[in-house]
Amino acid sequence: MEVKIAEVSDAPVIHEIMIREFMEYKEVIPPSGALDETVQSISTALKNDEQCLIGYVEEKLVAIVRFQIKITKFISLDFPLFLKCKGAEWRKNYLDHWKNML
Repeated sequence: MEVKIAEVSDAPVIHEIMIREFMEYKEVIPPSGALDETVQSISTALKNDEQCLIGYVEEKLVAIVRFQIKITKFISLDFPLFLKCKGAEWRKNYLDHWKNML
């Protein structure tokens, strides 16, 4: 499976898949909120703080997952592993990796 990070331009495809996949829950009480989504609401979410991963198998879309990363507190602990890896460069690379994830 190839996984790519969705871009705002992918909103119509995301919307189409969501509507198709959640239509079976239309009569469930309460119905899925996914059916209330629009291309515009998905685009707005992707422009703001939401992300989406799209999975493909042989260039066919097979999965999407929408998510948000919210960090309310970042706690850094000096694990014993750090003591074994002497030198500030290793610690700097570790922290740089975290910054790139945020």
